[in-house]
Amino acid sequence: KIKYADFTVRSKSITVENFLYLASDLFSQSSLLFTSVWNEGFSKPPKIRLIGISVTNLNLSDPVNDGQLELFSSH
Repeated sequence: KIKYADFTVRSKSITVENFLYLASDLFSQSSLLFTSVWNEGFSKPPKIRLIGISVTNLNLSDPVNDGQLELFSSH
């Protein structure tokens, strides 16, 4: 979501195929969205008041350990 100085708002969303585990991946996707909104055509670049992102459908499992660790070892 981008809110401009005159309080107009533009929103855009995407859905990615795979889960994002790295902040750099989230930043990359956010940058692509921002660029696509920004390139929609302005005669003069507007002043921006707010930029916001939202993330949904979170997968809270650990990609390395694939889930919760065991409390007691099996030996």
